[in-house]
Amino acid sequence: LTAYRQFLDAHPEEWRVLCRNLAFSYFDDAVQRAVASSLRAVMRTGGVLVVGREECVPDGVAGFTRSSPWLYIAT
Repeated sequence: LTAYRQFLDAHPEEWRVLCRNLAFSYFDDAVQRAVASSLRAVMRTGGVLVVGREECVPDGVAGFTRSSPWLYIAT
């Protein structure tokens, strides 16, 4: 059997997300928090969020633990 899947559709429980050099650089704190929360909502626990080299997820956003300067693990 062959299973066909549309890869352009949203996939729940993504385990790696690249969000670099935009959301956590140019938007204000409220938008950054909303973006981080939205990303966490579609990531599975243990998933990885990669941000830009000079970026960080705002302090106090639930659901992420910083693993390195630009790498966050979904908790």
